[in-house]
Amino acid sequence: MPSSPEEAATEHPEITFIGCARCGTLIAGLDGRYACSGCGWVNEWTEGHRPLPEARRRRTCAPTADTTTDGTTAEDAPTRRPG
Repeated sequence: MPSSPEEAATEHPEITFIGCARCGTLIAGLDGRYACSGCGWVNEWTEGHRPLPEARRRRTCAPTADTTTDGTTAEDAPTRRPG
């Protein structure tokens, strides 16, 4: 079992099964973290079998919704005239 978030991030998650604590439905989870789609029960995230990986830093130059893949915006694109 990994002892740090860095070690947890390098291993593949394990699919685990448990009976829902509220309704008894058999549910699958990842590394001991569960959510029941039948009744909405979820277990506390700290009950997992290993630490959660830390969040990765986001890219600072990520394109926005109004930017195309080549970095131009809709306003930069040539307009088409009908006909």
